[in-house]
Amino acid sequence: GFAAANVYTDAGTLLEKYETAMKELVFNPLNMHNTFAYKNEQLMQNVAYPHECNFNGEIIPLRLCENDFAHPYAPSASIWSTVEDLAQYILLELNNGLNTQKERIISEEQIIKRRTPGIRIDNNCYYGLGLYIQNEKGLLFIKHGGMMLGFYSNLFFLPEHNFGVVILTNAAAIDNGIKEKIIELLFDAEETSDEIVNHAAKEKEKSFAKMHDYVSIELADTAWIEEYLGSYYNPDLGVFTITQSNQGFELNMNNHTFSLLGSQKETDGSLVISLISPPLMGLALQVQSDPIKKLICSLSQIKYEFTKIK
Repeated sequence: GFAAANVYTDAGTLLEKYETAMKELVFNPLNMHNTFAYKNEQLMQNVAYPHECNFNGEIIPLRLCENDFAHPYAPSASIWSTVEDLAQYILLELNNGLNTQKERIISEEQIIKRRTPGIRIDNNCYYGLGLYIQNEKGLLFIKHGGMMLGFYSNLFFLPEHNFGVVILTNAAAIDNGIKEKIIELLFDAEETSDEIVNHAAKEKEKSFAKMHDYVSIELADTAWIEEYLGSYYNPDLGVFTITQSNQGFELNMNNHTFSLLGSQKETDGSLVISLISPPLMGLALQVQSDPIKKLICSLSQIKYEFTKIK
């Protein structure tokens, strides 16, 4: 994204070039007037709030800033949009490069080339140029999805049937159930969507029940965490601070992300601190007290050690 934008214009930073290229080459020609790259403070006043489940399985809102971690990954994960605007993009695909005013935005040759199977995912699915190509139940799906903390997106279209779908949710993803329901309605397929949704709900209940089996928020079980009150530093991830309030023990991560804490018992009988509220619910912190207090966080097979500083 940055490479293409850098060729398109010389003005501004890489991010500003990307925003200009997307607006002038994509958003404006497709009448996507409520779509913007990165964070537009004015338009951010009217966006949906993300939601995730808490320790009791209840859906609660998250702060928008919880997704600020994605900024360094731009252009990836940097676009905000609406169902109506993304429908304009789907129409571009279905019209093989024409917008709704029948103006050519991209050549038919190039837009079709993006759907050419490239990397094999499995026997029925390939990755093309930014799009997945999947054969399912005799139907050709071109699709791609995405997710952030508390946000889930998916879009797919069936070029052979001139039909497309955009799904944006600000809570749990239900993409498979929606897709199956659409197949049932359009092609008189076997009814499996209800079964998919019910199975997902039951599996979710099981996962929360299992978590409650080995994580406790009772004061009698979490009292030991008091020994680890204070601030801890890691040069890569910053400062984690453990405090105690009337809600229990809490973790403050760089004055940005907060989580309530519970006590998790490992199979060997040792105790670890468990984050029990979104967006990082389930993350475990091992503790060390000798010769110096430490919190140890494992992410993507990398261990980050936070050393007590005060």
